[in-house]
Amino acid sequence: MNTLRPALAALIVVLLVPAQAPAAEHRPPSFYENWIRWEASLGMHAWPSIGDIDPFAGGSFDELGFNLGFAVHVRTRQQQQRELLAGFDVGFFSSESNITLFTEDLTARGLYATPSVKWMFGANRQRYSLDAGIGYYLVDIAEVTSIDFGYSEVELWQASGVGGYLGGTWDIAPRDPLKTRGWMLGLKVHFFDLGDVRDENPALPARLGPAAGDLKGPVYQLQFGYRWR
Repeated sequence: MNTLRPALAALIVVLLVPAQAPAAEHRPPSFYENWIRWEASLGMHAWPSIGDIDPFAGGSFDELGFNLGFAVHVRTRQQQQRELLAGFDVGFFSSESNITLFTEDLTARGLYATPSVKWMFGANRQRYSLDAGIGYYLVDIAEVTSIDFGYSEVELWQASGVGGYLGGTWDIAPRDPLKTRGWMLGLKVHFFDLGDVRDENPALPARLGPAAGDLKGPVYQLQFGYRWR
């Protein structure tokens, strides 16, 4: 009998440990996991308006380019499998050209910073959202030159104004349904109108001319990223 007690105790421990492991995984989500959503993404975009620019020096800008995006949103309302989040988006997009200023080709760059909302719906493993934002847009055309670990730039034109976007995201289902983070796909369509592109610095060689065309949206962005929540 005395020899059986240690064996029974060991058997009970072996049986109980697997049963308790899932309970540890089902811990309540933290404040950040439950209320705050972070996103970081990169992708490609199509910008038809930049392709329509007709520079004085000849050549053209690429309609296709790359973009980066970051966002943070806080849950403001929840009802069953739907929730409304409010937050902030900031992003960058860029298109190259074959128009040389001094030593490098010109680049058209855009920056946006917008208060935004996300309306999310669906179960934890299959979640989608409709997104919208309105705020500040800045676009310029410049020669960007790499210098060792830094860079220098010569700006030909710049404009800023109010714009906005509509879009959506799809949270790719993680293998572990308990995870609150994972990959995502996003789509944004930006709308803005920043006026006529032209040479603004008479000290620089003429490249854009007095009126190269109206630079505006839409800009169609496809983004692949990671979300924390």
